[in-house]
Amino acid sequence: MKRKLKLLLIPILGLAVIAGSVTPVLAMSHRDNGSPAVTAVEKQERARKAMESRSRHEAKRLVKGTVASVSGNTITLTSGETVVVNEDTRFLAPPKKDASLADVTPGSQILAHLDKEGAAAKQVMVMPERPALARHVGTVTAYAPGASITIETKRGETATFVINADTRIVLPDGVTEVAVGDVVTVVGIPGTDPVVARQIVVHPDESDLPRERVQLITGTITALGAGSLTVKPDDADEVAIGFNEDTIFVVKGSPALSVGQQATVLAWKASDGDLMARAVLVGIKPPFGLRGLDLKGLTGITGAW
Repeated sequence: MKRKLKLLLIPILGLAVIAGSVTPVLAMSHRDNGSPAVTAVEKQERARKAMESRSRHEAKRLVKGTVASVSGNTITLTSGETVVVNEDTRFLAPPKKDASLADVTPGSQILAHLDKEGAAAKQVMVMPERPALARHVGTVTAYAPGASITIETKRGETATFVINADTRIVLPDGVTEVAVGDVVTVVGIPGTDPVVARQIVVHPDESDLPRERVQLITGTITALGAGSLTVKPDDADEVAIGFNEDTIFVVKGSPALSVGQQATVLAWKASDGDLMARAVLVGIKPPFGLRGLDLKGLTGITGAW
């Protein structure tokens, strides 16, 4: 009987040992996966690390704009943004070496460097102004190659410009150098004293331009001849104009030309200086596209349009 009891106790004890070893594992697993205390700690730790990361890697701000006003240690831009400065703010205002807040004035273009929103600026740069180029047109009265050029404007004003290695000189075809009497455009750089010429453009002499230029002449017919007519503009001398079989005549109310008629002649000027009519319009305004043609080259002759 005792032997049978011992045999029965052995399996029971074995099961008890196994159960005892398994229970703590199950309990530990249950605690790790479902314990509210552990989950809260993890959340707090993750939140703390995220805040440190954002603080460490927060993007730096660049504020750019035009200064509207400066009051105390606050710079207000025309956009409404404000930039606060303090004793640690570094100021740059090229080409000036030692800049300060006094160099920031209304109208200045600035670029401010901030570590983060709302912080005082670590650096404020006053952007250097780009000088606007000024163009001066006039007749050359004095010229020293590589040194200077003096012109007289249409208003009778005299201006002298410095020529340096960076000055670009543009000459028309057939011209080799700038000469006294040339009409030029000088592009100067303001802010220099005397003004430095960035570019000098010599205008072409009109006498060297192609002579076959279309002209629009309006006036009274004063004479008719074989192959020519004479027109007297209201404010200029009479002009003789030839015509040939290619000339187009458009006469309103009359089958032929006659002295005293008002006419508009579309002509071209040949290389020998003679005018040849392409079209003669009497009593008819020329097409709109022909009005305002360049009349240079016919001294004293003007169009009525």
